[in-house]
Amino acid sequence: MIEKLLKLLGYVKIDKSGAVTINVKNEYPIGKLSHHQILTLLGFDVPENGIYVNQQDRELYVGTLRLLGKTISIDTITDEDILKLRSDWHPHVEVPDAESVPRMRGFMTAILGSAFKFKNA
Repeated sequence: MIEKLLKLLGYVKIDKSGAVTINVKNEYPIGKLSHHQILTLLGFDVPENGIYVNQQDRELYVGTLRLLGKTISIDTITDEDILKLRSDWHPHVEVPDAESVPRMRGFMTAILGSAFKFKNA
C-alpha cells in the first residue's frame, strides 16, 4: 500500500524491468551503490574499470587522494545545501528550517561513519 502511495506522489518510480528508482535530481536504483557510482557522486569521472597509474606516479596519486580525503568535511557543507538536500529527500514530509540543520549534519555524520567508515565526518 505504501509503495502505491509513494508512486502516486511521484517519489518512487518503477520501470518496465521492475527497477525501482527514487525521484530526485540524480536517479540511482535503490540498493547498493557501486564504487563507480560513489566516485561519480563525489565528482570524480573515473571509468568503471579504473585507471592505469604508472609506478612513478603512483605515490603522487595516492598521496593526493589521501590529502583530498582529509579535507572533506560535513562542516564545510553550507546550511543552504543541507536544507536543499533535506527538502529534496523528503519533499512531502516537512518543510526544513534552520533548526533542522544540526540534526541533518548529525545524521550525515552517522551515515558516512557507519556506511563508509569515513573518519572526517
